[in-house]
Amino acid sequence: LSIVIGVNMIWDIPDWIDWLIGFSTIFYMFLALKRFYEQGWILSFFKTGFIAFGFMLFVLPLTAGIVALFAFMFY
Repeated sequence: LSIVIGVNMIWDIPDWIDWLIGFSTIFYMFLALKRFYEQGWILSFFKTGFIAFGFMLFVLPLTAGIVALFAFMFY
């Protein structure tokens, strides 16, 4: 996704392509979990949601802390 943001600064990519790439990564993780563990669609869906939620619980506070640190350093 960071490559898309970098390219989007040079060339204007339509928003629907940005959303398509974002959703395709989640859909790919969903299919990978389903095929690797050979479980049903519903359980794989909940596993994907739980993993994404847990990842965001880790990434968002860490990112907010780093942004706050840089904001105070360069103020």
